[in-house]
Amino acid sequence: MKRAGALIVIFLLISLYITTLVCAIIGSDFAHSMLQASIFGTIFLPVILYAYLYLFQVFNKPSGQNDDETQSSTDKLNHDPKQK
Repeated sequence: MKRAGALIVIFLLISLYITTLVCAIIGSDFAHSMLQASIFGTIFLPVILYAYLYLFQVFNKPSGQNDDETQSSTDKLNHDPKQK
């Protein structure tokens, strides 16, 4: 899921950049708008993807999981079993 989302965002960004470059080279009046869209997309698309994946993870958590099962692997490695 993460890989597919990342590939889609990469494709969209590359498409925006190429379109902006082509419009700038041919001297189109549309070039300024495409530059603004490229700058906006560079910031907005990754943020939206991150938010989507985060919310997907939060809302699709199995109902039977407790906090011990949802800990990350680094948290489990750093956890001292003697402390509670």
